[in-house]
Amino acid sequence: RRQRQMCIRDRTYYTARSPKNLKFMKYRIGLAMLHVILFLVGLYLFVRHNRYCEPGMYSLFSLCEWLAVLSNVFFHGMCTWEFEGIEMSLKFVGKKQEEGKSS
Repeated sequence: RRQRQMCIRDRTYYTARSPKNLKFMKYRIGLAMLHVILFLVGLYLFVRHNRYCEPGMYSLFSLCEWLAVLSNVFFHGMCTWEFEGIEMSLKFVGKKQEEGKSS
């Protein structure tokens, strides 16, 4: 059985309270709040569409849904900026199996 080991090498000094990290944390909190608000507004519009069959409600629900997806993409996309300068590599540790043998 192969064991997995993950090694992270940090090229820059990155602390939890650095100004860069605090800026990204504010953006993430804002995007998370936006996502929750869009989800709740979308839920309200969906219920309104199903109960009262009002014209345009499903279109507004769809708009909220797409905006929630985009806010989620931006939230997770911030990792590319937040972890800039950090290198991560994965290495499998364990016995090598001989060719031709199956486990």
